[in-house]
Amino acid sequence: GVFQPSALPCCRFACKLCHGSVTSGPDSLATFVVSEIACVEDCCVCAAVSDRGSDLGQLPPPCRDASCHFDRLILGVGDSTRDLYVRTQSTDSAVVGQVLVDLAFDLRRLRRYPELAEYLRRARKSGKRPLIVDAGANIGVSSVYFAIQCPDALIVSIEPDAANFQLLVANTKGLSVLPLPCALAAEPGKCLVQDPGEGEWGYRTQVLDARQAAPDAVTAICINEIFEAHQHECFPFIVKIDIEGAEADLFSRNTAWVDQVPLIIVEPHDWMLPRQRTAQPLLRRLSQADRDFVVIGENIYSMPIELFASGSAP
Repeated sequence: GVFQPSALPCCRFACKLCHGSVTSGPDSLATFVVSEIACVEDCCVCAAVSDRGSDLGQLPPPCRDASCHFDRLILGVGDSTRDLYVRTQSTDSAVVGQVLVDLAFDLRRLRRYPELAEYLRRARKSGKRPLIVDAGANIGVSSVYFAIQCPDALIVSIEPDAANFQLLVANTKGLSVLPLPCALAAEPGKCLVQDPGEGEWGYRTQVLDARQAAPDAVTAICINEIFEAHQHECFPFIVKIDIEGAEADLFSRNTAWVDQVPLIIVEPHDWMLPRQRTAQPLLRRLSQADRDFVVIGENIYSMPIELFASGSAP
């Protein structure tokens, strides 16, 4: 039957499904694909993971007790299906609702969508494939969606929280997704993951300076080094950023990457962190780059005014 979340903040699945089909080719973006969302069973994460042959046993075990239960969803993707695991009694349902029901990252809503498709057509002639950075990937729903829209892309999915990352790995298994258990920052280093009580989709990171030591710190990476690591086989295409206020640090320095990206999608968090000016570095840097600003839902979509004349042009 249709997935009906129990006691969760989002109840849209009870009355709404996504319908569509795959129409993709070597020179295009794929049309959105999810045709059905069905709940199969409530299961413990251990059983769900072991049944799928995942390598999650190598990861930290924050959710392996018997009280942590998951719904295993089956997504109808064209003529095939794939599993998606979400935690009961969590914000995971709302994430699925935003991405797969409300289509928060459906690029076809952009009036400049045809330009993006043409950009891909030209850039693919180089023999390289698109690179998509999904920063704040949470449990991987947005990464799955990007993999559907752009099947030949390499998606670098960044998630610093261990429990979220565990599900990110399981949910993106078999896709061209590189999950990284890291935080995103303006420069390499270390970060602390903090829980401010906003739920599993609201964890924040705090950058540590070189003199601070914390045994539970996670590695911080920057976008410039991601681009450099994959420059021989990929070209930058999309950077999606939802990092709960850490965009203030990310856009404060070392932002050469901005001029290389055809599409930046970022959720600002002044609404969540009032009077802290978290959006100012973001807005300042994007305005300096001569880019469009389009607000759709919670996100800002930003493209160069002259896409094919910019530093990101193929």
